[in-house]
Amino acid sequence: MNLAAGSKAFVKGVGFQSLHGSSKVADDFNVANAVYKKPENIDSYIDASLTNAK
Repeated sequence: MNLAAGSKAFVKGVGFQSLHGSSKVADDFNVANAVYKKPENIDSYIDASLTNAK
């Protein structure tokens, strides 16, 4: 993945086109299947600062 594609992946969106969206899908699955009880705070562990520091 080049820098332009990586930058697009960090834009918040729904579904598998963004890191946030795909993380939300996985998080919802894990809660629904009792992998863990409460949803994770996705924003707390996704940091685009290096990718966006062009």
